Amino acid sequence: MQTFLITCKKTKYRLKKALEVLNNLSLKEITIIDDYDIGSENFNYEKDKLYISNKRLWRQYTFNRTEYRKLTDEEISLFLKHRKCWQTIASSKQNESFLILEDDIALEDDKENISRKLSSIKDAIFDNNIKYDLIYIGESCKINLCMYRNLIKYLYKNKTLYRVLFGFFSDSYIINKYSATKLIEDLKTISSPIDEYLIYSSRILKIYEPRTPLLTQNKAYSSSIQVKKKSKNYKISLKDRVFWYLNMFERVVRIILQSNKIFK
Repeated sequence: MQTFLITCKKTKYRLKKALEVLNNLSLKEITIIDDYDIGSENFNYEKDKLYISNKRLWRQYTFNRTEYRKLTDEEISLFLKHRKCWQTIASSKQNESFLILEDDIALEDDKENISRKLSSIKDAIFDNNIKYDLIYIGESCKINLCMYRNLIKYLYKNKTLYRVLFGFFSDSYIINKYSATKLIEDLKTISSPIDEYLIYSSRILKIYEPRTPLLTQNKAYSSSIQVKKKSKNYKISLKDRVFWYLNMFERVVRIILQSNKIFK
């Protein structure tokens, strides 16, 4: 499986550790994505071209679950690097699964178990002909922030993978050429962190997760690329709560209809 590893030129120590993780998993076909570092010419150009900060777009992408703010350059840089992965995959002549990782990855279990789980996912995709767009294999698998995920996990059991409404965190996921193309075509502006954008994009994606994560984020690294915690004074309005629940209900219905092959 071809792997894209997102990193920065100045964090070579993280790159070294991440490459050790990939070597333990016998992943050899690796593309390093270190374009769009802050201050570089291509970063400044793409930021001016794509980044728009306003409350309407923030609400659209985040459902106002966190207080409106401007994105940091670190968040914009990371978003552009994920976009670079999607563009490369979309233009690839290979029609297969690709793995996108950020450089703060660490193994969640011993390498033999993780390698076995990764092989099981590959087999599930091939043998069961799973029509997926994204498969989260990292921190997202640990999170059960809402009942929807538990409901879908219960209704759509699979030995290896199960459908979810959306995934959390962009640290590690499997993607294919078709879904990379969909993300590129759907992306009009950068107006939220990449994690939030992928949650928003779940309206057009079929998302799966294994029952347990393969990878985790290395806690030894501090990160400035996180959505800030809600202010104690910030409260989600009733209008925004309704907006969120209606979107989630729409996703539940979509999964049920897809599962019954009423539409693709």
